[in-house]
Amino acid sequence: MDKNPIFAFLAGAAAGAVVALLFAPDKGSETRAKISRKAEEGLEAAKALKESLKESGNELKEDVRERILERLDALERTLEKM
Repeated sequence: MDKNPIFAFLAGAAAGAVVALLFAPDKGSETRAKISRKAEEGLEAAKALKESLKESGNELKEDVRERILERLDALERTLEKM
């Protein structure tokens, strides 16, 4: 079980967005385009957060910062596969 609340929140938000889009009354092609856009937005947000953490890393304990960066890398890889 993953105990990282940031990763859990981001993963839950992404899953919720996908489910909401899948149940929306749009054409399949429109829904797929929306999912693609949302995945791209999520990827950009993850990259921005990752860069922000890299820049302000001196303010965080190194081990916590590294764990967050690892989780963001995993999230990035997952979103890039979508």
